[in-house]
Amino acid sequence: MASEFFNSSDRNLMIKNVFFAIRPTITRPLDSQIQAALELLSKAERPIVIVGKGAAYSPGAADLIKKFIDKTNLPFLATPMGKGCVPDSDPNSVGPAR
Repeated sequence: MASEFFNSSDRNLMIKNVFFAIRPTITRPLDSQIQAALELLSKAERPIVIVGKGAAYSPGAADLIKKFIDKTNLPFLATPMGKGCVPDSDPNSVGPAR
């Protein structure tokens, strides 16, 4: 396919075979936003962490979520697309209670 692209005089073939990979913008919340979230969590009566597909798609997110759950001892529920980010066998998993 690459040889077709470089050897072709047909401009349509050249354009059709060009693919652009756009890297997503990685954003980080402000420290004040993190602090506000932690305050809300500390006041919550029955907090739960929902682990979804964003965790599965974000490089390194699964490790960070696992550390967060371990440190806070919060219960979590993995959605079908978030399965595997944190093991279902983790003691904080409420998946079996579904």
